[in-house]
Amino acid sequence: MKRHISHLERERKAESAAKAERERALVQMQAERRNLTELLETRTAELKEAQTYLSKVDDVSDSDVLALVERINTQIFQTAAKIADDFQPRYGTQADCAVVEEAVARLEKAGTVNAQLPRILCTNDHRADPILVQITLQDALATISYHSASPWSPSLDKHTTFLRDIYDEMCKHEPQSVFGRWRTMTLGYMRPIISERAWSASTPAARMLGSVCDALLACGVDGTSDQLCDLLKEQYGKRLKQLATHVLEFRRIAGETVISRDLRVMVATSRTPFISAWMEDEWADGKNAAAAASSGGTVLCTTHLGLVRDERVAVEAGKSPEEATRNVVLVKPKVVLQNTLQELLAEAPPETERERESIFLIAYLGNQVLTACCAASANSLEQR
Repeated sequence: MKRHISHLERERKAESAAKAERERALVQMQAERRNLTELLETRTAELKEAQTYLSKVDDVSDSDVLALVERINTQIFQTAAKIADDFQPRYGTQADCAVVEEAVARLEKAGTVNAQLPRILCTNDHRADPILVQITLQDALATISYHSASPWSPSLDKHTTFLRDIYDEMCKHEPQSVFGRWRTMTLGYMRPIISERAWSASTPAARMLGSVCDALLACGVDGTSDQLCDLLKEQYGKRLKQLATHVLEFRRIAGETVISRDLRVMVATSRTPFISAWMEDEWADGKNAAAAASSGGTVLCTTHLGLVRDERVAVEAGKSPEEATRNVVLVKPKVVLQNTLQELLAEAPPETERERESIFLIAYLGNQVLTACCAASANSLEQR
């Protein structure tokens, strides 16, 4: 009987020990489960963040951006053509030669048009045909639009050049999803810390207005720079502001929205060879364009912006970053060639010095007569 009781007591202790062990194991398993759950939640959150960062899904398609660039080009052409035509009766009416020379000097210094055009404007008669004026205005508007459309434009902030250098280095070593997201985040967070003036359409619109004013003064339009600028702002300020707004919209999309590829506007640099695969001769039909390409024609200026898509592609190990980038021309920039300029100059010979002096003299005498008439009218009113 005692042995039986002793046996039962040992079994009870063994069961108690086993129960305690099971309870300890259960507590340990519950702790491990909590740790795993917390780790899973942490890793899930990190994965969601990584997926957001590495995602290459864009809200803007190439066709949307293409339509925007075409709208910009249409505005450049229509604005330049209208201004050139509207001021046609006033070409060569400037009585002060110094005003013309100062405008030419400003155009040459600004570099917004081909270096030949400022002097050509002031030495030719545009009253019969203002096409050279229109080409110059298109060149100026396209050049300013090109520089303003860059996401890394120095006009934004003095640090954008440094940031662009970082971005270029990232493009050599990181996948598109990484450096594309870095670009959108960097440029997006720049907005609150940069002055509103840098993001305003008024800034590029003012540059456009100044270049147009100087081009017209170089053509001999009468009036002072301030008077002509005020007139242009009143009559064409809304057009130029709208053009600048669309240019800045492209800059926002290319810099802060698109991730899966890089989009940039394109111009053809002056005096570069004409390459039909990368540009289009605005003044030539199919035969002349082929002839220009085969004869080594050179570019005078760009009148319509092009659009290029840059994207990274998979390449074999050891190849350079340039070989890993594919450039697709979505829209070719339209250009005017040097030989086109020579043809236009041959059709419209420049004014002689005597003709220019006569025009300035007539304008001067007209102003004197008008002043005298106003003075006489004022005296007559006073006597009454």
